[in-house]
Amino acid sequence: MRPHAAPAGWTRPPLIGNPWLRWGLYLGLLAYLIAALSTLDINWQRVLVGLGNGWRVLEASSRPTSRRAHATSGKAWRRA
Repeated sequence: MRPHAAPAGWTRPPLIGNPWLRWGLYLGLLAYLIAALSTLDINWQRVLVGLGNGWRVLEASSRPTSRRAHATSGKAWRRA
């Protein structure tokens, strides 16, 4: 007689045990999202302009200004 192998590890049980119900809910959620998103009137021209503007803001915030660069060099600011 061969000894039983120990399980490889613990796996979390699914939140919804019935696979038919679980997959039915997934499909229902997907159908709802498609229906909800199809009712939105998206102006893709404005989305593209907004993405460009957002990218410029991120670029500007990532560049150090001269004041920030001076402050990180270890020298203190003094008023003349």
